[in-house]
Amino acid sequence: MTSPMFLLMILVLMAMPRPGQQGSINTSPLRLAAQPSYMSNGQTFGTTPAPAVQRNPNDPHFGGRASNGLVWVEQFGNQIGAVVKNYAAGGASVSRALSPSDVPQTDMIGHVRTFLNQRNHVDASSSMAMISYGINDWASSSRHGTQNLPKAAQELVRQTELLVQAGIRNVVVLSPPMMSGPLVNFNNIIWNGLKALRNRNPAIQFAYVDFTALYSAITSNPRSFGYLSTSSCLPSATSMSGACSNPNVYLYYLPRHPQKLTHGLMAEWVQGVLSNCRS
Repeated sequence: MTSPMFLLMILVLMAMPRPGQQGSINTSPLRLAAQPSYMSNGQTFGTTPAPAVQRNPNDPHFGGRASNGLVWVEQFGNQIGAVVKNYAAGGASVSRALSPSDVPQTDMIGHVRTFLNQRNHVDASSSMAMISYGINDWASSSRHGTQNLPKAAQELVRQTELLVQAGIRNVVVLSPPMMSGPLVNFNNIIWNGLKALRNRNPAIQFAYVDFTALYSAITSNPRSFGYLSTSSCLPSATSMSGACSNPNVYLYYLPRHPQKLTHGLMAEWVQGVLSNCRS
């Protein structure tokens, strides 16, 4: 039996349980994932990542990750025995043209193009695309105005349709860990677009994972999750200067980027949602 393949891009492709089935996630062979730095394993072309270890004592990025260990999608892939192809990159948006940034960035359009150009084999019955964009689109809109957010949401649906045309039948949409008014509308446009896409392609299955609910629960009672602080172990993402003595009791490792145990909670959260999803 081949292992599930999971693609990661600021879009995630992973296997999803059939409606009415529980515990069937571990039968899926393909995982495609794409999201910004929360999901990036240090490379962006679906290739083998570096080990999640600190090679340079002055560099806080373990194997190129914005964390001190495996990110949640890697932990989730390990839990269900999936092959993960990761295209996620920090700072990515749906469209660079619609969400300009002051620093170079990639986007979903490029991630999908890379995946399609690789001509990966897609097993429709056991492959899943996990899609999570919005954080960096929202950040851009906070500087340049929200007029392009609806267009970015529509572009996300168009790019998802390209994946469907390539054989993907299971799609999971993941919320960012925070939500604001503009992102609520962004998500609504996406969900309505995906429902219309399913009406045209009845074989497609969709699921939604709400990370906002998880992070709201953590921040409202951090000690119940084992945290002593909801801030970060490191004051900067560029050096080890000022590091805390025990990252395990902090919600974040780098500023606004989870430490490895928080990533573990995210992996458990996703597995719980997908194990109980229904049509």
